[in-house]
Amino acid sequence: MVFARSIEGQELTFGVSGKLIMNAVVLYDHQTETLWSQFLAEGVQGPLTGVRMELLPSQLTTWGAWTAQHPDTLLLDRGFGLFRSDRYEGYYA
Repeated sequence: MVFARSIEGQELTFGVSGKLIMNAVVLYDHQTETLWSQFLAEGVQGPLTGVRMELLPSQLTTWGAWTAQHPDTLLLDRGFGLFRSDRYEGYYA
């Protein structure tokens, strides 16, 4: 899921709170410290409680399928050499 970071005319910077609601990530924004439910797509605690997040179009794909469709893609590499595994993998049903 990809959400717009501009909410009610304010550009927000999000971080991961370390909390979960219904096994989904809860984000927070640095500006208002509102907690945001990924599952509900809205603020759940703080000044922006009840405000909806705008869902943006996105595509889940494999690297091979992506590069087949976009052969000129460049990958920025921090020198790790390997992608990290999904830390939430154990939560999936």
